[in-house]
Amino acid sequence: AVQFLVDATAAGLVDARDEIRSAVDAFVSAGGFFGSTNTDTEDPKENVSYAIAFETLLAAGELLDDQATVDAAYELCLRPLTRFELVRDLNGQRTKGLLFMEDAWNAACTWETAQVSHAYLVAYGDTGHRPYVLKALTILRAMALHHHGPFGFLTEAVDWDGHSPTLRHFPGERYGDIATTHPFLNNLQVVLPTVAFLERFARAVKVDDGEFLFDVEGNRLCSMPPPAADWMTP
Repeated sequence: AVQFLVDATAAGLVDARDEIRSAVDAFVSAGGFFGSTNTDTEDPKENVSYAIAFETLLAAGELLDDQATVDAAYELCLRPLTRFELVRDLNGQRTKGLLFMEDAWNAACTWETAQVSHAYLVAYGDTGHRPYVLKALTILRAMALHHHGPFGFLTEAVDWDGHSPTLRHFPGERYGDIATTHPFLNNLQVVLPTVAFLERFARAVKVDDGEFLFDVEGNRLCSMPPPAADWMTP
């Protein structure tokens, strides 16, 4: 709701600065509220809630021209995301670079992780602090390892410790990618940070065999314009 009011005020549709100020003050003075954004879990600290709160507080601070709110966005919301990071592969699963969702449901869930990646890109765009964009790219690269089949089935989550019953896994697997997905939610959520990076931070470079997009580490991503599959042709 606060994010909506910030965007509506910035667009000149309404002046909700007083309401935004009141909500931000209540949030910050209480040390933040980071309970489950998901409707099916009830944990007091969920990674995606920190990411959404960061983007909201940052935008509110900029709208209100309030550095204290901007600082709170980084210290109260973005910095604690490191507690959710999976820094190595676990139980033979490709989990390095992903984030577990919450203590009560510790799978590395797809759309939530994508939202965290986008939050780091927002932080990079605001500060130019290189570690933020590297975190965002690390997450996207880790998520790219969990597509399946010729049509890019994107798993709902990576279950790295057997939290889910085996019926939710691919046949014969005790750990690993969940065999279900939410196509609209998962895939579009991954598109958000992917396109944000390509549009804002990738570099277009001309070389002998054409023009290509490169990431901030010099890795070639795709040709310009990006290639289109047959099904994408009008």
